[in-house]
Amino acid sequence: MSTPSSPYCTSAQVAYAAAQLLYPGTTPTDFADDGTTKPTKTEVEFWIQSAAAEIDAAFLEAGYKVPFAIWSAEDWIEAQSSYLQFLNVLGAAAQVVKTQGMPAGVPGREESQPNVYEDKFQAALDKIREGKSRFRADCFSGSLAWQQLRVRRAPMTDFGEGIIDGMDHLEMTEYTLLRMAVGDTWAAWGGASDVSSYDWDTMRSWGKR
Repeated sequence: MSTPSSPYCTSAQVAYAAAQLLYPGTTPTDFADDGTTKPTKTEVEFWIQSAAAEIDAAFLEAGYKVPFAIWSAEDWIEAQSSYLQFLNVLGAAAQVVKTQGMPAGVPGREESQPNVYEDKFQAALDKIREGKSRFRADCFSGSLAWQQLRVRRAPMTDFGEGIIDGMDHLEMTEYTLLRMAVGDTWAAWGGASDVSSYDWDTMRSWGKR
């Protein structure tokens, strides 16, 4: 699949999303410039372009190259195009909602009706800027995006604690040799010949150096 180009959604898709929030159960129709819809199609297309620009800027800040390009000769992941489309719809639909005279959001309620799309859009942009999207796309060497794509990760401890990163910059062989060397050093401090006979009472062994 080819890489997507900006903008990533259509006005009809924005109309569908806006209708789900504003008029649940109705059949959404695309916006028009003949005075029958508020906002007009031209206004919505401007918001689509604006939201797409915000998305591109967030990816650029994380170190991705925009327009998007293939990463390391890999096939482009179709789900990434769908995600960009979803984000673009959220950003534009948030502006549509603002034109409908919706009441102010309830303080402290993130999911209050008027701002739910904008909240989710901004939260997604923050995640991208911080290099946490892990998009498989070409990026600048040394950037946050590059670090996320190149880093080696150990298994998860659990979903709450996050990722163990002790081997981020070490091959498995290098890690094993390093651990053996450190272990033998500790063993020598403790008066043992190798790590297998080391007295693991670290504090007591430390005093035997």
